[in-house]
Amino acid sequence: MNRFDNPEYDGDQVMQMIANESPLFSEILKGLVNDTDPEYPTNQAWLGTLNLNGTNTQIKLVVTQKTNSFIDEE
Repeated sequence: MNRFDNPEYDGDQVMQMIANESPLFSEILKGLVNDTDPEYPTNQAWLGTLNLNGTNTQIKLVVTQKTNSFIDEE
């Protein structure tokens, strides 16, 4: 099993909890993390498309090193 953690945080993060439960999610996350570097600072994986009230809505997992793309962690 891979560890997806950060020593600045206490305990497991949601991504680690999901990776523990899903080998598929773990492999997708591992691939995105391995592909992310200064040359390619953002990578994403398509997880699916929902139709919400007649509007197609894409669900994706994004790994980024661009701090201006970070969302509030709370």
